[in-house]
Order: sequence, then C-alpha cells, then structure tokens
Amino acid sequence: MIIDLEKNGQIGERDAEVCVVGAGAAGLTLAASLAKRGIRTLLLEAGGRRYSPRDQDLYAGEIGEGLAFNGLYDGRFRLLGGSTTQWAGQILELDDFIFEERSWVDGSGWPISKADLAPYYRKAAELEGLADAPSDAEKIWALLDTKPPAWGPDLIAAFSNFTLRTNFASLFDEAINGDQNLVVVLHANACGFVLDEDGTTILGVRCRTLEGDEKIFRARSFVLCMGGIETSRLLLQPSEDGGVAPWNREKMVGRHFQDHLLCYVADIVEENAKLPGAYLDFVAAQGYRFQHKLKLPLAVQRRLGTLDIGGFITHFTGGYDDMARAYETVRWIRTRRYEKLKPSRLVHLAANFHKLLWHKIPYSASIATSRASSGRSLKLNVNCEQNPLTDGRITLSSARDALGMFRAKVDWRASEQELHSIRKFVEIVREAFRERAVGLVSPVPSLDRAEGEFISTIRDSFHHLGGTRMAVSEQNGVVDPNLRLFGTRNGFVCSTSVFPSAGYANPTHTLLALALRLADHLEGVRASAPDIGEVAAE
Repeated sequence: MIIDLEKNGQIGERDAEVCVVGAGAAGLTLAASLAKRGIRTLLLEAGGRRYSPRDQDLYAGEIGEGLAFNGLYDGRFRLLGGSTTQWAGQILELDDFIFEERSWVDGSGWPISKADLAPYYRKAAELEGLADAPSDAEKIWALLDTKPPAWGPDLIAAFSNFTLRTNFASLFDEAINGDQNLVVVLHANACGFVLDEDGTTILGVRCRTLEGDEKIFRARSFVLCMGGIETSRLLLQPSEDGGVAPWNREKMVGRHFQDHLLCYVADIVEENAKLPGAYLDFVAAQGYRFQHKLKLPLAVQRRLGTLDIGGFITHFTGGYDDMARAYETVRWIRTRRYEKLKPSRLVHLAANFHKLLWHKIPYSASIATSRASSGRSLKLNVNCEQNPLTDGRITLSSARDALGMFRAKVDWRASEQELHSIRKFVEIVREAFRERAVGLVSPVPSLDRAEGEFISTIRDSFHHLGGTRMAVSEQNGVVDPNLRLFGTRNGFVCSTSVFPSAGYANPTHTLLALALRLADHLEGVRASAPDIGEVAAE
C-alpha cells in the first residue's frame, strides 16, 4: 500500500515493527524482505513516484575546499527507487582481501568477513536476475569466443556484470502495492529522531512535507537507508536540546567520506588493430552484459604499496567517453535539466542511442562498434579505491533547506597514496601492452607533473562511501558489525556510508547483500525489541 502525505494520505493507526527510512536500493530490498517474512514494515520515502525538481532541491548543498564533487546533486535522486531509477546497473563483488587488513593500507578491513556476506551475495544475485549468469572469467571468454589475455603476473583480466533490473521501484512493485505487511509513505522527509529520556531508544522519526505538515512515525526498530551523504546529514542535525547525539559522541559521523576516483589516464594507440573487441567497451553473451576490467593482483598491490584499482578501456569522441556522455544526457532529459542540453549533446546521443538500447535489451552478441577514427579514440580509464581513513568529510552548511534542515557540505579529498596507485597501475598496463604488441599506452601528460594539475582532472563516480563507518567500537566508527548505531538500542544504518573500505568495485551489489543480512538480523531480534507501541501519525 502507498500513501502520499502531500495528497492528504491518511496512514491511520498501525502496529509497525520496523520503520525503514529511504526507498532506494537498500530500503526497498530490506523493507520487501522484512514484509515477506511477516514483519510489519513502514517504508518512508522523501520523494514521490516521479522525479520532481522541487523535491530534488533538498539535495542541494555546499562543496568544501577539496576536489570538485558533482555527486552531491547530480548523483542523488529523491524519489521512489532512488538512484536505481537512473543507474546503469553494474554489478561487482568486493574481493575477499578487501574485508581483511592490508598492512600497507591504513584503516583497511571490515569487522565482518567475506564469508559472512557470501550467502547474501548469492541472494542479491538472484534479486538482480543474475543467479545463472556466468561469473567465472574463463567461461565468459569462452562464450565470447575470445582467447583470454595473458597479461603476465602483474595484471589480471576480469569482468563486471550488469543487471537489467535497474529500477527497484518496478522490481518491487508487487510488494509495494500488494504486501499487506508493507506500507510505503511518500513525501515523508525525515528531519530527526525522537528519543526516550535516557537517549538510547528511538521512539519515532519526525517527518515534514514541503507543505508544512509534520508527523511522527513510531516503530520498534528504525533503519536509515538514505544514501551515503543524506544519512550523515540527518545524523549531524543538531538535537532540540542542543546536546550531543548518542551516535556521535566520538565525532565520527561524516568522517572518512570516500568516492571512487574516476579519471582518464592514458590514450591507447592500436598497432595493426590487434586489440580484440572484447577488451573494449561492453560485451554480451547469453543475454548478459559484461565489461572487461584490468586489475592488480593482491601480491602486486602489496609489493607496490597501492590501493585497489581497476581499469577499463572505452571509446571517446571529442574528448568525452561515448557511453558515459550518452547516459548523462539521458539523465538530464529525464530530470528536466534542459538548460544543459546543447545541440552537440543531442547529436551525440542520437549517434549512440542504439548502444543505450542495447544496454536495456542486450543482444546475444556484443555491441557492433567501429574502430578508432580521426574523431574517435581509445582511452584507458580507472576507478581507484580511496584510503579508508581519507580526510574527506561530510559536515553541515550554514544554509538551510525548505524544511528547515541544515544542508550538507561535502569536502572530498584525494591522498598521495591514491595518486601513487594510479601511476603504478598505468606503468604496469603500459608494459603489458608493449610486451604483447596490442597497443601503445600513452599516459596523459599531467599524470607525472605537479600533483594539482592531475588532481583537477579527477571526477567522482557517484559512489558515496563512508561517513557512518562500520567498526567494533564507537571510537572508530558509527555502527557496529550488525549495523546498529552506537549509543542506541534500536537504530540501524544500511547504506554505503557504512563501508569501512571499498576496493574499486561498484558498491550497490555489496549494499544489497548488507540489506539482506540485516533483514535476517532484525528478524532474529524482533522478539527482544523494545515495545514502543503502535505506529501513529501524530
């Protein structure tokens, strides 16, 4: 059942056991899983069914003195389904070693193991429609009828996968509209928690609409699934009594904010067109989509002191990644940012539209793509992990939004270890390509110049990580290994903000695994949860 507070929807009195705040990838997955188990669940979404610039404005904020950061506004979407309404659907697991301490990477490792998440990774794959998709690289190469590249001991060839089920509002439509244990409330903008007298039990979450109405929703347990930036923003809002929030006694909320560094690092000049098509852009087999990745083995990372990093080769036209630019143009159209749509953008979209269609309905074969031409070139790009204890941080701006909440301020930083990792990666790829005569890798000139020149070319990946770090103690994080907020009995966070370290992989697949694991945990503790009483719209 769906209720829209801006349309005078009445929720009445219901006995909810769990209140989930945020209906994106994590929130929908968690809420639907809980409801399916017979757990009465309330799902609060700040936006509506469709994108609205009025709702989206609540995401506007301030960029600090660090790197330029487009993801604060462009990488978040305030509506039912969240960012899944706009993403490409790339799926990657974190490697086993990301969960372990790496002596050369400060703050690395998780307080849970990869084995703890393994069964939930499998369940996430089922949810994504990828349970039967080939995941072994050798099998994928065989399906592509291509000989696997033998890069040598310093470089690994791997693949990422893609789900066709990108919009989770559609994926969970049956649960949203038909499960009697699930109530979805739209335009319920969470503005803060109501705590009991000792400040350790959450009694309710206070929500406001842009029309000025305020309601308090009560439950026995509360889970924030608001995204990597918005979660920290809510937890940093000052309390009514001016005291220190129980989850921020150690001032850890918002600290160690990360994103994957995304940058174009080298041109690839083919020699006699020997670079196989399967190494480029995107490929398909058995109706599944893949992208070829270049990775550094753990032993090489240890030897060189690098962070985790992955490279991929794409076609550029006029200095822009063809697919990334086409996706961005479609995103601007769907979000009605028409002021950005110059004629050249629309021409480029028309030339690449068949590829976007292929991404939604992949053929049994790969994209038919032309070779490099005078206006088209091949480039090596990287996604680089950030140091887990990065100086990046989310704080509050002095400006307030239409709800009266302080807006987010994002200070995104890059460290010397990240730049070192990128440079070493390019060196290894260049040597591997040279030895096998498949292409001349020519690094961008700024890569080895003054630090600031190359840093200015780095972009964020819309992967908002850290800020409510998972740890074994509140001195080092904001949530415990079961995602419970330190200092509370019944508050939880399920967001990419809990990632202590992130590798180079896209985070959504791991987030879904965490959501499914949390559903098991909440089911296990439901009998001992504090008896808060009935859900009411006060």
